[in-house]
Amino acid sequence: MEPIRQAFAQLIAAHDGELRQQLQHAAAACAQQDFAPAHTVLVPLAAAGEAQAQFILGAFYLYAQGVAQDVHQAMAYWQQAAAQGMALAQTSLGALYAAQGRDDEARGLLAQAAAQGEGYAASTLQMFGAQPSAAVQRAIRILREGDADGARRKLEALAREGNVEAIRYLAVMFQRGIGVAQDYAIAREWWGVALALQDDVAQYAMGELYFNGDGVTRDYAQARHYWEQAAAQGNSEAQRGLGVLFRDGHGVAQDYAEARRWLAQAAEQGLAVAQYEFGALLQAGFGGAVDEAAAQHWWRLAALQGHVDAQLALGSLLLQRQDFTGAREWLQQAAAQNDAHAQYLLGLSYVFADDVEEHLDDIHTLWHRAAAQGHEKAQEALRKLHRES
Repeated sequence: MEPIRQAFAQLIAAHDGELRQQLQHAAAACAQQDFAPAHTVLVPLAAAGEAQAQFILGAFYLYAQGVAQDVHQAMAYWQQAAAQGMALAQTSLGALYAAQGRDDEARGLLAQAAAQGEGYAASTLQMFGAQPSAAVQRAIRILREGDADGARRKLEALAREGNVEAIRYLAVMFQRGIGVAQDYAIAREWWGVALALQDDVAQYAMGELYFNGDGVTRDYAQARHYWEQAAAQGNSEAQRGLGVLFRDGHGVAQDYAEARRWLAQAAEQGLAVAQYEFGALLQAGFGGAVDEAAAQHWWRLAALQGHVDAQLALGSLLLQRQDFTGAREWLQQAAAQNDAHAQYLLGLSYVFADDVEEHLDDIHTLWHRAAAQGHEKAQEALRKLHRES
């Protein structure tokens, strides 16, 4: 239910008035296992293109919450939300694709979500790092054929032999609800088995559970404990996690220099979200001297991996310098991922173009898309356009 709560929180924050009240009532009802109010308010929002509503409805159909289970309908909703760049949807759809044997599609979606800092995507993606052993592949094949119980029994037998790959798959199955009822407590038990084997993926995943408070009381000290173990083994996600703890002062005294140190290690390993966050510290001069050139270097590396915030940061910076061609290159990529501010800025870049008359339709389309997501500047820009027309 935690991802559903996150999506509801995002929806509630994006709306006001009566709709916000309806969403708050629906979220509270869901917590009491009453899903009817949520369906009533979410279906029209999903039809209007609200990614969070699409994600929640997809989860309802997958887990049979208020509706009959329908995996195809769940996938349809998640595909719509994932296409808009929603990390939770990309992660959930990627896990579902992995269970169905669509490995390349799974990797692509999980990589996109991990680039945005979605921790579960990162831990799931790490399992694709190496080709599974033949025995684990047989268990996965059983799962993909629809025999979740048979797959679980096979993986459990392998786990009892100390097969860390099998242990990871069992943990993820229960954590994500793949072929079994989602159960964080059982997932944590399996991650605990892998911890005894000093598995860095398990160390990172356990830290993520404590960081998010999934199935446990949120505990930043515990998150740090597990992430330090994983980071010592070179786990880039854990290094990034430690950077976030020190940057934001979660369970530790805020320390930008220490945040830089950890984020730099993860960035150097190619982790897109760490590259963006490290660049942001360099650009702002937090934890050391301002270094705009280095910031842009790291942002560019992250942007090339599809990191939407890095694309937006580069586009914004170039727009401020009136490099409209360079700005559009990055803003177009971020806007295509449905980033509202990128859509607004891309429209603004056309306003300053010499051939602005040729781009009026583009400006209207972009600002309408941003305004529909609640972007206030885009809404005001549209009102101004309408007054002048």
